[in-house]
Amino acid sequence: MKLMMFDLENTVIQHWTDRSLCWVDSNTKFLQECQPDDVGIFSFALWCDENIKEFTDSGMKARLESVYDIVIPDNLIIHVDEMHAATLQAAERDRSRVDGKNDEKFHAFYDWCEANQDSLSKYDEVWLVDDTVDDEIITDFDFKVVLRNPVVIQSFL
Repeated sequence: MKLMMFDLENTVIQHWTDRSLCWVDSNTKFLQECQPDDVGIFSFALWCDENIKEFTDSGMKARLESVYDIVIPDNLIIHVDEMHAATLQAAERDRSRVDGKNDEKFHAFYDWCEANQDSLSKYDEVWLVDDTVDDEIITDFDFKVVLRNPVVIQSFL
C-alpha cells in the first residue's frame, strides 16, 4: 500500500489567498507514478482548526479531489499541531541521522513519520509532494519515504 501526502501552497495551489491550481502536470505524473491507496494533506497552511474547516468547506478539498480524481479523508488532513507534537517527540531523541538537513518541512514530515510509524506501517511507501523538499528516498523506517518536488519535475516535462 502507498500513501501520498500533498503540501498545499506552491504545490497544488498558488497560495492560501490565491487558490488557483499549480503544477498540475507534475502532480498528475506523481499520482500516476505512485498510484497511492490513500491521499492526504500535509501543509503548514493548516495551522488552525478554522483553516482546516475552510479547506474542507470552501470547495478547495472538493476541487482537488475532482481535478486529481482522488479522495482526501478527514483523518489524512494533518493539523500543524500534530506536526509540532511529532517534532517535540523527536527533539527528545537522537536526531543525528537527519542533522544535515536544514529544511523545516523535511524535518516536520520526517518527525511525523517517525511519531506515527505504527499507524503508517501498513504502507510500503509514504510520499510527500512539496515544493520545498529535494527529491529523495529515505529508508529509515519499515516503509520507504519518497520526497518529490513538483517544481523541479515541471522543468523536465
